[in-house]
Amino acid sequence: MKTGTILIAIFFSLYANSQELQQEINIIKTDIHLSSTQKLDRSLDALVSEIGDKRIVALGEDTHGTKEFYGLRNAITQKLIKEKGFNMVILENPYEDLEMLSKNLQTEPIDSLMKKHLFSIYQTVEMKEFLSWLKKYNQTHTPIPFKGCDDSCREILPELLFEELQSNMTVEVKEILEQYKLRVTLNSSEFYAKFPEKKPEKDDDYDREVYRLILNLEKALKKENNSSKRLKELMLNAKNSYINYEMIYTGNIITRDIVMAERVAHLVKDPNAKIIVWAHNAHISKEVIIDNEIGLMGRNLKKEFPEEYVAISMSSFSGSYSYIKNV
Repeated sequence: MKTGTILIAIFFSLYANSQELQQEINIIKTDIHLSSTQKLDRSLDALVSEIGDKRIVALGEDTHGTKEFYGLRNAITQKLIKEKGFNMVILENPYEDLEMLSKNLQTEPIDSLMKKHLFSIYQTVEMKEFLSWLKKYNQTHTPIPFKGCDDSCREILPELLFEELQSNMTVEVKEILEQYKLRVTLNSSEFYAKFPEKKPEKDDDYDREVYRLILNLEKALKKENNSSKRLKELMLNAKNSYINYEMIYTGNIITRDIVMAERVAHLVKDPNAKIIVWAHNAHISKEVIIDNEIGLMGRNLKKEFPEEYVAISMSSFSGSYSYIKNV
C-alpha cells in the first residue's frame, strides 16, 4: 500500500442532511497511516474500539477494484480476526464458488482458484495477499471459513450435497439428487433428449422444475430426519438459487440484495458466529437507496440484528486500480 494518510469515515447510519453528515464525519474521523504495516495496524485501533461487541461488520467500498480499499479491508479483517475473534468472512461473490475455493485453498494454487471462483473484480493483488494470509493462518488456527453470499453458479451445489450426504443417503434422496444434478448440468434440450418421457405436454419452465426437485429433496430429508448444520446451509442456498423461477408466477420476485441478506443472516444465527462481510457500499447501506432494491441487504440485516450490525463504508476522490495480469 502506498505511503500517505487518508481518512476513513465510520457511518453507523445514513444522513439525509449533508451538513449533519459533515458534522458527524468531523467528530468521528480518524487518520489511517499507510506508510507501514505497523502504523496502519495502530491507526486502526480507534475503528476496532468503535466496533465494540458487534457481531456483523460489513466493510464496503464505493468502487470495486480500488487498490486502497482492498488493502484497508485486508488490514481491518485481519485485525478483527486476531484481536476480536471474528471467525468468518463473507464476500459479494457466488456462494458455491467460495465453497470450492475454501475447500481447495490448502491444496491448489491460489492463482488458479481465483481465476475459477472469483468475480473478475476480485482478481487483484490484494485479494491474493489476503488468501495467502488466510491459507497460512488456517494452518495453525481454527480455520476461518471464506464464504459467498451472491447468486450461485448452481452446477457445483449438487456435488456439495452428494458429498455431505454420501454416508447417509437413501434411494429416494439419491434419485432426487441425481435428477437435480442432471438438470443443472444439461440444458432443457439435452435433458429431454436424454429423458423424453419427462418432457411435459405443454411448455414448462425448466428451471422451475429444478426448484420443485429441491423442495422434494427437502421433504425427503425431513421425512428421514436427516439434518445437519452444513446440510441446512446447502439447502438454503439451493432454494435461493432457484426460487425466482417459481416466484415469477406470483410477481413477488426475491431480489439479489434480499438473497444476500438471507444467506448472511442464516450464518449469523449461529450464536458463536462473528462475521465480516465484504460488499459494495450500496449493498451494506442501512437504508434502501435505489429502486426499492439496492440497500435491502444492509437494511434487512440491521432490522434482524439491530444491536449487532455495523456498516463501514469506504470512499475516496482518487485511487489506484488493482488487478493481476492474465489471472
